Amino acid sequence: MAIQAHKKFEPLYSSYPNFRNETYLYGAHTAEVGQGWTCSRHLHHMMFEINLVLEGCQTCFINDEKIEQQPGDLIIIPPMVLHEFKQAHPYNLRYFVFHVQISDSALLQLITRSQTNYYPSAHPLNVQLRPLIDKLMAALASNASKTAVFSDLFGVLTALEQHYSAQSSLSLSHTADALSYRIAREIESLVLSSDESERPPLSNWLEALSYRIGISRRHCARVFQQTYQLSPRDYLAILRRQEAMHALLNCNDSLEHIAHRIGFENVQSFIRQFTKWTGMTPGVFRRNHRNDFIYLTPLEEK
Repeated sequence: MAIQAHKKFEPLYSSYPNFRNETYLYGAHTAEVGQGWTCSRHLHHMMFEINLVLEGCQTCFINDEKIEQQPGDLIIIPPMVLHEFKQAHPYNLRYFVFHVQISDSALLQLITRSQTNYYPSAHPLNVQLRPLIDKLMAALASNASKTAVFSDLFGVLTALEQHYSAQSSLSLSHTADALSYRIAREIESLVLSSDESERPPLSNWLEALSYRIGISRRHCARVFQQTYQLSPRDYLAILRRQEAMHALLNCNDSLEHIAHRIGFENVQSFIRQFTKWTGMTPGVFRRNHRNDFIYLTPLEEK
């Protein structure tokens, strides 16, 4: 009987990429508010917002668009988009809102490039998201574990990714997205930098920023405007205002320190500008709003 030699077994490997994800769930809350309540004009840095009306009605302004948000309606606000809310009706408004910052830039770009912010209760995306959002809201209300909360949150994110990926109108260049994101980060660094020597004079900061990136000032302004519907100068002004408000309400730093941190040469200039922004001096704002819940997104070093 012939004995057959066994062939040497060659192992087969299927390798997969390594994955890392940093996700931040920020400012999630439910609230019931009465007539006259407002959430003033603001934006979120590289975060998107999901806002759900549970009862009543609220008026939402997204850039120049006005939306009357009814019970069950969803609004999804991309990063870097100016928005505000008002309650002008004689009955109470109850809503649920949360913000998400995620290291998956592809999903943020999909949301940014979407042309739709408003999803009424009968919209297919709303129908898909509502049970997932209700589950997340219940997990938060029950003080569920962090793992359980993020499991529910990623269910929402997966549904968003599937929906926006299927949209055929999302044709903006990824190169433009990446450049706009870099410009935004460079502008944010102007507000974050505590070293005055690293901050270009306010008279030519955009020129200095464009030179550092290696593009013309005109191209810098154009690509940023096309991506975020906001000029670089307007974005810097909004960052300085929001950082000032956040610092006044969340720390005990002196006005001089806050003014210097956000790029003002002296405290008198800061007080004058802050009064133009809010209609009150920084000191009055700090006293009047100390106990208010204002969910501005603080800038963070990367």
